[in-house]
Amino acid sequence: MQYITIVTPDNIEIRYRLAGAGSRAAAAVMDLLLQAFIYLLFAVPLVYFTLGGFGGFSLDLSALGWGAGLLIAGFFAIAFGYYITAELLLNGRTVGKIVYGLRAIRENGAPLSAVHSMIRTVFKLTIDFPGVGLILIMFTRKCKRIGDVAASTVVIAEARREPVARVGADNPLSSIADTTDDVIKLSNDEAALLKLYFARRPTLTDSGAAIRKALVVRLSCKYSLPEDTIDDDMLEKILNANL
Repeated sequence: MQYITIVTPDNIEIRYRLAGAGSRAAAAVMDLLLQAFIYLLFAVPLVYFTLGGFGGFSLDLSALGWGAGLLIAGFFAIAFGYYITAELLLNGRTVGKIVYGLRAIRENGAPLSAVHSMIRTVFKLTIDFPGVGLILIMFTRKCKRIGDVAASTVVIAEARREPVARVGADNPLSSIADTTDDVIKLSNDEAALLKLYFARRPTLTDSGAAIRKALVVRLSCKYSLPEDTIDDDMLEKILNANL
């Protein structure tokens, strides 16, 4: 396994495990299959109506030209739109990455922006696509393909999800937070990072946003908690439960 240590602007180190070639290739195959399914949903009706639809078979050259143009445009729209939309809406993940527990982030630990996602996608579908990217992931120090180098990004492997013990079928997140001493056991690194976050939060240049984001992502994936509902109060309860 390979790891990368990211240093925030406040000289705080956050360590991530890098995703290997195997898991990234498996995630890519799943994404391609999903795109192929989406494209078929678009292409089959288009071809049917281009060839005459309910009116019977037709060889109208004008309609065939428009149909071919739309098929090509649809292919590129789905190919580019899928990765960019997924990575922005799912915070650096696609469906394949979610299944295999991967996430793309910037080298400084920040989430991907639209520009970073577009750069990654352009190289993914061009230079990296014929297998070049997979070879580079296997033999480069930070497991990077050309798109990662150009966009200054890395792909990390997140902690494996573990089931959270719920108290009742409709237990709200606040109830989970109240029982963190029985549910969430932090590693030494996680506890140290959380202590550092609360101790230095007022003096950090970004008010601790980078550290907090890393903690939220890690805990949400490890314990199946929704990211957008892990606030500072819950983080403080988790820390106190592990002191």
